[in-house]
Amino acid sequence: MLPLFILPLLGHYVGNGSINLGTCAMKVATGLPCLTCGSTRATMLLFDGHVLDALTFQPMMMFIYLFLTIWGSISLWAFVTRKRVKIKLTDREDFVLKALLVGIPITNWFYLVNAGI
Repeated sequence: MLPLFILPLLGHYVGNGSINLGTCAMKVATGLPCLTCGSTRATMLLFDGHVLDALTFQPMMMFIYLFLTIWGSISLWAFVTRKRVKIKLTDREDFVLKALLVGIPITNWFYLVNAGI
């Protein structure tokens, strides 16, 4: 859950101009966006209340934030109630999860290239 607390603060400093992250080194070198290009701008849009704009700007990061929020809430609930959370996956579910972990970043990168980010 730590990134959920640090990102708004960093977004604030980037938005103020206190921190200048510059241009992505991969984009400068190759002209193509890296996997996380646009994440800072999307995070700033998200915390300004423009959820759909943030989602269209960097969809993978917005889903990661959603996942971290859900997982953090479940972990907090488990901590407060002193229960353990166990996830058991079948072989097929394990395969699908691994395929998604590879496929989502690749799909997101193609989206970023086509969107011109």
